[in-house]
Parts: sequence; structure tokens; C-alpha cells
Amino acid sequence: MSIPLGYDEIVDEKQLYALLPKAAGHFRPAPPNNRKTALIAVDFTNDFVGAGLMSVKGASEDLARLLRFMYDNLFYIDEIAATADWHNPNSITFTSWWRYADGSLPENFTQVPLRDTEAGVIIPQFLPYESKDYVRKLDALGLPTLTLWAAHGIPNTVGACFDGQFANMLYAWELLTGRTSTKILKGQDSLSEMYGAFYPEINTGRAFSSHEHYIGELQKYDTILFCGEAFDYCAGITVEQACAYYGWDNKDMLRRFVVLRDCASDIDPNSGVSTTRYARLQNAGVRVVNSTEFSLVN
Repeated sequence: MSIPLGYDEIVDEKQLYALLPKAAGHFRPAPPNNRKTALIAVDFTNDFVGAGLMSVKGASEDLARLLRFMYDNLFYIDEIAATADWHNPNSITFTSWWRYADGSLPENFTQVPLRDTEAGVIIPQFLPYESKDYVRKLDALGLPTLTLWAAHGIPNTVGACFDGQFANMLYAWELLTGRTSTKILKGQDSLSEMYGAFYPEINTGRAFSSHEHYIGELQKYDTILFCGEAFDYCAGITVEQACAYYGWDNKDMLRRFVVLRDCASDIDPNSGVSTTRYARLQNAGVRVVNSTEFSLVN
């Protein structure tokens, strides 16, 4: 099925509002297709795709491939969920929340192990009891050590917004299919990291932070596509959370999951995290493919 708007027209960030009149009268219902597809795109926001401190190497190329995939399969995607970090300016995962004993500010990517908080090597500047308790809970549950990041995902800032080309493709999909994409905001609790789209690392009960209801909706789809930044953190953990929800031994459900590997990069490609994660996912039945070799049309 041909698309009435050209690819270059859609991704031209200066032409967003011109899409509306151009799309008028071109609404088309999805073609007859018994198979339903959902796309979950993790954190294609300016903080991660742009040139900021949190920029993921390879993210711009990932996004370019994703945009082409979305365009080529526009009428065959039934649901799109796009996630974005939405952090308070004061967050336990930001470097600004902590100071070393000498008063200096920790650097981006600093690890905060339990031994350092208990020894006073690194000190929370806000909510000291709750902060140390959070680190204790991470340690007790065997969860990843707290990593500190440069401030990002601050609500309503340019960095927190979707990349302009990605936003345009979302809008074009909505305009031409009559559907509405789902926006998932994560990390609103100042006292917990939230890498995955569906659950925080620790549920403190302080802020709305769980999107478990959305995972349950995925069972309506025959194919669930995952992509985004970065796979050694948010995007990869999002897939794992979905697998855990349905059960790692639930082959019937997990065979519906597809990771678009060429639409996801790593913050630290040398860590081995993604290599291990891909192996586990594939052993569970999740398909790992390149977008350039996968189509929904046939």
C-alpha cells in the first residue's frame, strides 16, 4: 500500500505542521491482516540521540534505520508505545544528589556500592535515610549497583522531548492510520531508578511509576517489536521485564517478541551486558533480527 506522504516530507522537522493539511483526506484503515503488531520504542529522546552528555554512540544511526522501517511498514503497525525519561531535577540517580566526603561532585557513570554509603565515602545531599535505604535494598535484592548519571529527562526540557524526526514519524503514523500512540513516561520517582518501561528498580510507593497494565495488553498482539536506547540499560531491561511478566519459560508468548538489533546501541559496548542479554533472550525464544531484514508487509 502506497503512502501519500514521502519519507523526506515526514522526517523534515521544519514541516511538522504542514503534515496536517497534506494528510487530510488520506486516512486509510489498516489493510486486511489477521496478525497484529506492536512497536515499543525506548527513549528516542534528544538527551540520548542528540549531542548531550547522555548521547548514546550509534543512536542516530539506529534511529535512521527505525524511521525507515516504520515508514516501510506504516500501515502494518497497529500500536506504537514510545517511552521517555521524565525525571525530577533532584533525583537519586543524578550526580547532583551526591557528594564525596571532601565535598566534590561525583562524575557521570559513578557507581555507588553499599560499602561506600555506609563508610561515608559518598554522601546523599537529600533524604539521607531514604537514600541509604535505597542502596541497601538494591544490594539485598541483587539488583545492579546504583549508577549516577548527568541530569537528563527533565520534564518539558528540549532534552526530554522526542527526537524531532521520530516525533514526526509518530504523528504521520497517527494521521494516516487514525490511531494514537501510547506515551510511557518513566522515572518520575526521585528515589528510584527506572530503566525499564514497566517497573522501577525499587517500588517506593512515592510516585506513580509502574506500567504493569501495559505489559498485560501485549498479549493482544502477534508480534511485539522492541528497539531503543540503550540496550545495555533501558531498552534491554524493558524486554527482560516483559519476559519476566509472562514467564521466561512461556515460549508461546516470548516467540512473539522481536528485538530490532540494528535499532539499539549500547552505552558501554565493551561491558558484555548486551551480549549476555541477547543470548538469554534468544534461548527463551525471543527473535533478534535486523530491521533491514525484517518486514511486516508479507
